[in-house]
Amino acid sequence: MADGRNTRARRRRAQTEGALLDAARTLFRHHGYHATTVEDIVQRAQVARGTFYLYFRNKEAVLGALVGAFVEDIRSAVRRIETGPCAAPPAEQIRENLRRICHVVERHEDVAALVFLGPAGFDDTSRAILDRFWERTEAMVRDALAVGQGLGVVRSCDRTLAATMALGAVRAALSRRLGTPPDGSSDGDERFGEAFIDEIVAFPLRGLLALA
Repeated sequence: MADGRNTRARRRRAQTEGALLDAARTLFRHHGYHATTVEDIVQRAQVARGTFYLYFRNKEAVLGALVGAFVEDIRSAVRRIETGPCAAPPAEQIRENLRRICHVVERHEDVAALVFLGPAGFDDTSRAILDRFWERTEAMVRDALAVGQGLGVVRSCDRTLAATMALGAVRAALSRRLGTPPDGSSDGDERFGEAFIDEIVAFPLRGLLALA
């Protein structure tokens, strides 16, 4: 019986925390981080103000939790490029990584918009989380370039600079698409569809492939 009560209590806590995060996610996206107050969050989540502080110290802690969950999903989506005899071509593995990243961005669209379009509102903790994520991601791109050079499919280049430019292009493309209506982009294509993925894969590779 005690185990059953504990399980129900954990479920209620998870539901309340989820309601607070969902409320904050929507309010931050539609009203802006600075304009949203703790009172706005608790009213939308339909919980008491005191309950909020059982889960979060302040509004910044809510943002940190949202960003942290998004970053963790992005990290989980990125796989190291394999070079074994049974591995897919490197370009296809890169494409699959980007497809998974785009799916994460779609699932977390409200938070992704904050990450890509409105970082000025972050506190130091949230900004540090993002900085570490981008640093790790750039290191993974550098590693992939080194593997490609070893295979002879990537030209000789400054890997640090090339990784910065390639990652910057992807970030800019995702930022632009996040700023378009959810039912399509300015050119009529699905925002994160196959045509979009093809372009953000092709753009950096055309400047890196030895045969380009």
